[in-house]
Amino acid sequence: MARTAGSRPAFALPKNCAIVKGGRDQFWDVKFYPYLVERDDPTILAIVGSFLVLVCQLTAEESSRLRIIATYDRDEEKQDNINSINCCTWCYVEQDDPLLAVAGETGHVQIIKPMTGELLYTLVGHGVGTINDLATHPLYPWIIASASIDGSIRIWDLRRAADRALSTCVVICGHSLAHKEGLLSISWHDCGRYLVSGGFDHKTCVWTVPDFNPQSSFWHEISKEGRKRSSDEVRIIYYPHFISAAIHAEYVDAVVFWDDFILSKAAKEHKIVLWKMTGFDSGLPPPPASTAPKSQEHLETRNGFMRSARMNLDDDIFDDDDDEEGLSTMKAPFSRLLEFKNEHSTLFYMRFGLLRPNLLFPELHTVLSAGDTFSKLRHWDLERLIAGYGTEAQPPTSGVAARKSTGAPRPISKDSSASSREPSTAFSVSEDHREASTGATSLSSEQLRLEQGQRQRNREKYSLHDFEKGLQHHAQNDESSDFREFRVRGVAWSVCGRWCVAVGEAPIHGRGGMLQGVIQIVER
Repeated sequence: MARTAGSRPAFALPKNCAIVKGGRDQFWDVKFYPYLVERDDPTILAIVGSFLVLVCQLTAEESSRLRIIATYDRDEEKQDNINSINCCTWCYVEQDDPLLAVAGETGHVQIIKPMTGELLYTLVGHGVGTINDLATHPLYPWIIASASIDGSIRIWDLRRAADRALSTCVVICGHSLAHKEGLLSISWHDCGRYLVSGGFDHKTCVWTVPDFNPQSSFWHEISKEGRKRSSDEVRIIYYPHFISAAIHAEYVDAVVFWDDFILSKAAKEHKIVLWKMTGFDSGLPPPPASTAPKSQEHLETRNGFMRSARMNLDDDIFDDDDDEEGLSTMKAPFSRLLEFKNEHSTLFYMRFGLLRPNLLFPELHTVLSAGDTFSKLRHWDLERLIAGYGTEAQPPTSGVAARKSTGAPRPISKDSSASSREPSTAFSVSEDHREASTGATSLSSEQLRLEQGQRQRNREKYSLHDFEKGLQHHAQNDESSDFREFRVRGVAWSVCGRWCVAVGEAPIHGRGGMLQGVIQIVER
């Protein structure tokens, strides 16, 4: 199909590249090193699973696509019957000294030097129970959060690890007053003031957390000089501002903020849901703790972001039981926008990955990638949905370009002529963006007819308005060799957008159900 002059080529989605066997270790998580300084910095990633941590570099050489730099092998802990490492996250206190945090069934967070595998120190606090996810603060890489089977989130400040007189844990969210069962997944909002969590109780929660800026008053409030009692050294957040059991009906094992939207999935549902909380706007000051819903537990969804708009600002007080009938007449507490169809994802603890534009690579598209239990890795180019989902991406309109840095969607009317209507709750797209063809950018009537026909076929195939159907993937990698039952547990994209890596396990045929770790590497 012809392209107009000045239009850019379609954003290429990944193709199959390589499969690497991992021996006896099942792999659970993969994370790329995110703190690049130059565009040509090496591509480093960490892969964890069972009793092994691998720090690797991806190269363009087919003979050595994945080069192992360092390993952290916990064979001695295996002998003590201590089980798997489940998750990891990159972090640092000093940028020239990268750190890797890993956690799992011990219930402890271990901080290691990734290039040597040396264990520096251990963060203890969750007690007995598996830590299922770790996430690093988007602005302050010395702040990390951990999600545990004990039903709580702990936020740690690695700068405090050097001083034994200080508590490394600075915030605890939960203590079974929100999630009634263990947590499986957490993710930070880009502004660093919100955490979203999902768990075994089918609930999704959004927590408002303190400002961790080094100049914030929070640090004085928990300091020896500023706190009223010793227990105030750790801030306890008992209630989230949003809690819902209506979004998913199974274990919620993956949640990610995408701008002010949330992508989440649950076991056995075979889909990923894009949704938005009513009243949530990260551009506004975070709501006070008094607006977090504390009662009305009979409601499937409670949204304190809606309450904050109705709060009495004079005395900063909101009564949970006040005007319950009035609350029921307000808008729905959240809106489902899209569902992405991902068949054969029955197991829980299967995470998707999200490629996003960044400061070094602003030209990237936002791409959602998820695997299944039969060796398939599916990709959805979310920017195609914004721009009209043609097969060849056209330059975005000014409205889209203004949000390009976050790859965020913009809800607009399904019918472009009905500009006065409220935006559809289904995520919708714009019509053809081009001006009338003139001069060097003109298309022949035949070319225009063919392109418009292709766009119409795409709109039918990738329908955004048949919510029950689910959105089909734009591309798929299907490993057809010896790993037809490769179960994808984690997916991650490199910062540069060139590589997508999926990790998991596959049965060893003829070995009585034994499993081996598998790493799938695909390249754009």
